Amino acid sequence: MERKTLSKEVVFISALVLDSIAMTLLTMSDFGISTMSSLPWVLSVIFNKLSFGTVNFIVQSILLLILMAITKQPKITYIFSFVLGMVFGLLVDLFSVILNILPTEFGYRITYFIIGWLLMALTASLFIRTTYPLMPFDGFVSDLSTFTNKPVKTIKTCVDISFILTTIIISYIKLNRII
Repeated sequence: MERKTLSKEVVFISALVLDSIAMTLLTMSDFGISTMSSLPWVLSVIFNKLSFGTVNFIVQSILLLILMAITKQPKITYIFSFVLGMVFGLLVDLFSVILNILPTEFGYRITYFIIGWLLMALTASLFIRTTYPLMPFDGFVSDLSTFTNKPVKTIKTCVDISFILTTIIISYIKLNRII
């Protein structure tokens, strides 16, 4: 019996769509989101004329620029990551509109949170399996790890802490509360 497999492109596009759905569900749950999306989320609340997807794309683009400034090694994969960040932002905005019809009672929000985190775990493994260039957030961590010769987990932890602290500080200063 011949084993059927999906092409890397189908897996990659599926992961991108599911990841944007996961992010939308997590924001709808209002119980928390990934550390890398915390700053774009707070900035989209502060600058409410800009959508979460747009701010997410802007922050990811800034990270790519910071990475290129630090490493002084622009790569062709950064163009792909840039486009990928833009598509992801557009998909987040699209699914925010589409899923806006879902009920928002407490029990549903718990369900959105659980489904969102499960989808994020699934999409992370799908992205890794494709071996395509990474989303800007992930590429930032990976390439900075390579450049500094530090373990990915060390860089990821430092970046996560930086994002959380920046999010808390900006949220408290601009909104007088932590979101």
